[in-house]
Parts: sequence; structure tokens; C-alpha cells
Amino acid sequence: MVATPQLGVDRRRRAVALATAVVLGVALVASGCSGSESADSSTTTAPANATTSNPYGDAPAIDPPAPDEVVLTVTGPAGTAEYTLEQLRQRATTKLTVDEPFVKQRIEFAGVPMAELLQAAGLTGDQQVNTIALNNYKYAAPASVFTASNGMLAVTQAGGDIPIAQGGPIRIVFPDGTPGSSNLDAWNWSLDRIEPA
Repeated sequence: MVATPQLGVDRRRRAVALATAVVLGVALVASGCSGSESADSSTTTAPANATTSNPYGDAPAIDPPAPDEVVLTVTGPAGTAEYTLEQLRQRATTKLTVDEPFVKQRIEFAGVPMAELLQAAGLTGDQQVNTIALNNYKYAAPASVFTASNGMLAVTQAGGDIPIAQGGPIRIVFPDGTPGSSNLDAWNWSLDRIEPA
């Protein structure tokens, strides 16, 4: 019998806390993100009465992941890979300074090219993939949506951790001027897993 991996206690607590606080749901409304699961989604304008001090929503205080805790699971035709935050940081070969669309500031991120993660799992070209956040927000698109726009799995922000309250500990970002940079639905934050759609 093969044991099925279980979410770590801290990871499960983060997922429950995020879902309970509706962090991403509030952020989607506040930021104008439509929350659609379609690759062809377009952004919408937030209602005039939608206000929040944090564009990502009001996140509860949650401990950062433990050193040996899996923060990302990528599943595809080539198998399943689980990554700790430290493993992802060791693979973080790319730096991007982008106009972050939710806080409207220039921010430097470092991380792993999405193409590298997707290709290792056998998710390429028109293969449909789901990127799923800790609160189960899902964005579905062909792998090429992430690779053609040079998407990156960000693991640091301004040289440090990405706080949960700012979409951490890992999130997807896109370089300015690419199709992905204006597709706010694809900027999935507090990412948990990537898998075939």
C-alpha cells in the first residue's frame, strides 16, 4: 500500500485560515480581478465601494512554512514533484522588477521560470494546466500562457520572504509588457499546486 501524502499541519492551517478569511476572494474584488477560471478572461473594474487597506485582503497572522514543509506540488505526465521553499529558492535563477498590478508599485521578485517547472512535469504547449492557490482559487490555461509570457514562480520579494498577507509564500508574476502582465487572473498568489486541467 502506498501512503498518500498529507498536507503538513502548518500548510493545512494556512489553507484553512486563508479560506476562512476569504483573503483571495476579497482581494479579487478589491483589485478588480474577475476570478474567472478561463484562459480568455478579462479584468473587470472593482465596485466603487470595494475598499481594503491591503489589496490582497485581510490575511490572518500565519507562521511562515517550516524548512522541510512542502509549499508546491507540481503534477504532470512526467510525474509529481514536491518542493520546499528552500528547494525553490535554490532554483531561483531569475529576477524580475515589475509593476505589481495589485499594489501599484515597482517590486523586485526572484524565482523559478514557470517554463522550467512545467517542462519538468511534462506540461508543455497546449496542455491545459490548473494553478491552484491555498484557498482553492483556480486559474486554468494552456501551459503556453505561462511560458510565452516568461511567467515566473516568485519565491522572494525585495530580497526577502513574500508574506502571506502579500500573496506569499510563493506566487506567479509576469514581466511588464507581456500578455501575462495584464491578465490579472493568471497572477495566482499563495500558490499551492500545479496540475493538469
